[in-house]
Amino acid sequence: MSAVEGFRYTLRSQTPAEEIAARAARVMAQDSLPVQRKTKRKAKRRGRRPAPEFQTLDLRPMITQLSVDEEDGAARITFETRMHQGKLAKPKEILALLELDPHRTRVLKTATFLAESPVAAAR
Repeated sequence: MSAVEGFRYTLRSQTPAEEIAARAARVMAQDSLPVQRKTKRKAKRRGRRPAPEFQTLDLRPMITQLSVDEEDGAARITFETRMHQGKLAKPKEILALLELDPHRTRVLKTATFLAESPVAAAR
């Protein structure tokens, strides 16, 4: 049995590729990329919605590749995220780091990376 280890995404934006490439270089040069992620919490009583809780995560170890090039006059951003402490970077978080409008950027998952389980690898 295999488990998901990571994903590759392609983002397309009309923002100039040179501008996004500069932002991507700044992101990748950082040692740490802290973000706030909402976590799920179970309601203690029926009918009551609990207040959301937030967890601070460091996205930098999750981002293994981030590149920008131009294709057909649009910027094409490719990024890979790998599992770190049971979490993966989300495309919306990458959009925020690159200061891209989520309503004007297309997101496409292009690959899923699977890890072999130790039991399957031993066979």
